[in-house]
Amino acid sequence: MRINANLAILGEKIILVPYKEHHVNKYHNWMKDETIRELTASELLSFDEEIQMQQTWLKDDDKCTFIILSKDMYETSKNEIESMIGDVNIFINDADDVKYGEIEIMIAEKWTRGKGLGKEAVCTMLRYGIENLHLNRFIAKIGIQNNTWMAAVNVYHTSVTTDNLSRHDILQWINNALDANYIKVEDLCTGAAYCQFMEMMFPGSMQLKKVKFNAKLEHENIQNFKILQNSFRAVHIDKIVPVEKLVKGKFQDNFEFVQWFKKFFDANYTPHDYDPVAAREGQPLGPGVSKGGTHTSGTSGLPRAALPQPAIRQTQHQNPVSHGSVNPPIQRVPLTSTNQPRQVPNTMKVPQQKISPSTHRQAPAAAPVDHQLNGETARLQAELEIYHQQTEQFRQQIEGLEKERDFYYQKLRDVELICQEPDCENLPQIQKVLEVLYATEEGFASPEENGNGQDIGGAVIQGGGDEEEY
Repeated sequence: MRINANLAILGEKIILVPYKEHHVNKYHNWMKDETIRELTASELLSFDEEIQMQQTWLKDDDKCTFIILSKDMYETSKNEIESMIGDVNIFINDADDVKYGEIEIMIAEKWTRGKGLGKEAVCTMLRYGIENLHLNRFIAKIGIQNNTWMAAVNVYHTSVTTDNLSRHDILQWINNALDANYIKVEDLCTGAAYCQFMEMMFPGSMQLKKVKFNAKLEHENIQNFKILQNSFRAVHIDKIVPVEKLVKGKFQDNFEFVQWFKKFFDANYTPHDYDPVAAREGQPLGPGVSKGGTHTSGTSGLPRAALPQPAIRQTQHQNPVSHGSVNPPIQRVPLTSTNQPRQVPNTMKVPQQKISPSTHRQAPAAAPVDHQLNGETARLQAELEIYHQQTEQFRQQIEGLEKERDFYYQKLRDVELICQEPDCENLPQIQKVLEVLYATEEGFASPEENGNGQDIGGAVIQGGGDEEEY
């Protein structure tokens, strides 16, 4: 403190003054708080020991200690003791050609936290270290058990916002970020994806090994959400997880929760190197897994078929159609016209050749033709399997889109009915809402109604009435 013994620094909201003997009593009272000692990795000292420590710091050449004053309080009271809210330090360490400082910050008065005073104190000290002490590197040390530093930014929003992502965008984000293969929003009811996102945002906030990534039963889903809720508490998240609703796997509940979680993630995530598959020890995440159980990438949202496995199984049999298969429709795939006429006649001509008995014993030369047929059949079977998987995924995606469409249509319909009530329909604000509801875009043609109602894209519009059935 010898360097800054006679220096005070004036900031926008704070004043930094050298740590003097008259500050020790209040500082000592701060350090009686067990939480503060834990956060600052300090030991409880007696008052006399605290005085001795202050005198030692006063003589140190490698330590700059400032008491942080609230500028507003000091300008009002002109009393340093009443205005004290914490302290900030720089320990100077020189190593070879590098001159670096270890910076510490403590905001002891709880009522002043969350107002940017600590941030301003750190920034002021960084500038002082660079410009006055000529430091070129800083180190911040945080105890591994210090959970307060991981406190999350709480996010509050309703489901009615203009920047919500669509179901498809949400699934694409999750699959890309976690190298997962979720197909439907309802699949998030296991809670496993949220748990891994928390571990990604706040390393150490949970034990990922306890998460059941292959959860199939409701009680397993509940256990995952309990782990998630505990990690929320660890980083001071106020959000209450509606576990009983989410584990039911209903679209609306899961969609609203994942919309909130995406905003929470954007507010708290700092990009860094992270291998999601390695973090969960190679376990697949999401129901979109190949038949062999191989984890598939979430980049495209479609599973990659394990092509080598069908080919190996088929080449072990001379007749791939006759052996027992788990997928009869694939076995009935016909051979291509280029393979069948060219290879079958060659096989049939073998007995007609004039050959010696010893040569005849080598007749199995036709076997490569059978292997070629088997290989071609296996390739076609593998391709057909891919098409089956893609078709099933498209079917599920269409089903999800239809649910999403019906969900939002019903909300708009409810709004429309409210706006059409006699007490409301003539209000200017209601008229504006109706204008938005009935507005069309360029190139959009409103379907013509007839007296009997007509089926248009799955919607039956009843003529001459107010009912619309979806």
